[in-house]
Amino acid sequence: MGGALLLGAAVGVLYDAFRILRVRLPSPLLGGVLDLLFWLAVTVGLFVYAVWAGNGEVRIYMVLSVLGGAVGYFLLFSRGILKLGYLLADLAALLWGIVTLPLRAGARLCKKIGKTQKKFFHYRCKWYKIRAIPSEMEDLRRRAQAAQGGGSHENTRSEERRVGKECTGSGV
Repeated sequence: MGGALLLGAAVGVLYDAFRILRVRLPSPLLGGVLDLLFWLAVTVGLFVYAVWAGNGEVRIYMVLSVLGGAVGYFLLFSRGILKLGYLLADLAALLWGIVTLPLRAGARLCKKIGKTQKKFFHYRCKWYKIRAIPSEMEDLRRRAQAAQGGGSHENTRSEERRVGKECTGSGV
């Protein structure tokens, strides 16, 4: 009967440990997984205890003793264990934050670099046009003057369209 009381107290400790995880790591999926693990552990524990102490038979006094051990744990020790567990969980979260600080800083830096590169890539063609057109326009003006004896506005426009198509990659 004492073993069943200890098993009940162990069930209570496991329940409180899962409660701490559920509160400190809020996730809808985690709740279901922890419930499943809790009931699997309780079932296995009760089965192993029944095989060991009751020759494979689950007796009513075993179940009542396990229940009494769990109730006793919750009445006497649960509050203190929960406070200690939350304190340890907060300490673990603080240590995890310190350990992962370089990774988070690196991720922020990569994100900032990516945004800067995206802006650079977006305005690349406009920069090309601003830098390239004055020299190309001068060449066009010279060619037009040499061929026709004066400046031709039509040739200049067609050359600007050609440069714009090269930059954007459109064939239209």
